[in-house]
Amino acid sequence: MASASTAVLKHPLDWRLPSFVEAATFSFVALSPIQDFALQETPLKGLAACLSLLPMLALVAVGIPRWIASRMMLKRVTLICCTYAVLVTVYGFFRFGFASEGEGLILKTVTHLITFAVFLGAAFLPQYELRGAVRAGCFAAFALLTIGILFSQGAPFGLPQFLEGSVFHFLPNADFGRPRGLSTEPSTLSVTVIAIGLLCAHFSRARHARVLFVLATIGLLIASASKGGILILFICTAVVVLMKWHRWYQFPLLAIALIVVGYTASSWVPRLFPDEGVEASGSVQTRASMMLTAVYVAEHYPLGVGFSGFIPAIREQLPDAMAAMQEETGIPLVFTETQGFLVSSEGISTKNFFSDQLIRFGWPFVILFLVLTWKLLKRLTRERILFVAVLASIIALCTYVPLNGQFATAILIGVALNCGQQYSRRMRSSPPPP
Repeated sequence: MASASTAVLKHPLDWRLPSFVEAATFSFVALSPIQDFALQETPLKGLAACLSLLPMLALVAVGIPRWIASRMMLKRVTLICCTYAVLVTVYGFFRFGFASEGEGLILKTVTHLITFAVFLGAAFLPQYELRGAVRAGCFAAFALLTIGILFSQGAPFGLPQFLEGSVFHFLPNADFGRPRGLSTEPSTLSVTVIAIGLLCAHFSRARHARVLFVLATIGLLIASASKGGILILFICTAVVVLMKWHRWYQFPLLAIALIVVGYTASSWVPRLFPDEGVEASGSVQTRASMMLTAVYVAEHYPLGVGFSGFIPAIREQLPDAMAAMQEETGIPLVFTETQGFLVSSEGISTKNFFSDQLIRFGWPFVILFLVLTWKLLKRLTRERILFVAVLASIIALCTYVPLNGQFATAILIGVALNCGQQYSRRMRSSPPPP
């Protein structure tokens, strides 16, 4: 029998220093709620917003030698996707040139590429099969998440806001004083709460602990005054219940329950639905106009414009999108932020992951995204908590959450993929029915 030291190690990171890999994996997960760190003042800028970047770089450094030793093999689908991304990016340079409004596009292309690669690396690179390290990291991350909400701007119960300093927050909080925890803004906090909170519930062994973490997740969403997070969580819960319930009388009961819960939430937490929200903030207009811009770009460039054409394609179609929104609504709309994108690329984005990639990779991305999402959710039907967490995070990524600093969402996807792979192995190894 071969000894443990001579065993064949299958994962790229399962090479040397196993204790170091476990410690780095724990740190990677545990630090994911810190998403607005002061390291953004360095040349890394927004890439260093989340402290999980540091242990991830350590994991990459450990994994590179093994990958090189394996002759740098890539799966066929990975090679095809990388080739496609290169081709559409080259097309973007040919179509729009190397500058837009006096800004060079080469550096912007590299920056967007690195941000996208870091997100994918966070989902696929760490060893999520190290269940003990990932589990402990999730519990530590939940503790950080809770502390961040309790002691940041808009903290409940009149607690001190000592985490609103320049170390844990590089960007000012301009969202009506709503809590943002250790995230950049309340919207990104909500999806982090869902990912980390429901991962803790998933990893809990006792039933009462799972229930406690689910309730705590809902409580943190209410404390963070996140309309989108609460709405998405209830929608996903309703989907799971509908998957499980089949009797005719259970559907109206569910509808009545959701109405009661929704009315209670809106009554108890009026700041979730401020009257001045749409008028005082351009957030709704910005997100809607940028999503419409993404659709217009996809109509004109069905195969996408790559990383290089992202900024000029937005500037080309954004005026038409704002005009269409203004005409359809018939009310004065605030486009301060989107108008700024026409002259400066600082912070330019559609404000959600899906629309950004629709601009870059066109309709082929949509097809691939839907197919992979369907396959993943299908494998998670037996893991209902994980199913809800993934579905909620995917809806958030498609509606109001961008890519920057979303290590918590990448961790959730990585855990879900690992769980789905284990389910597939069990199905292949199980004997066929008689």
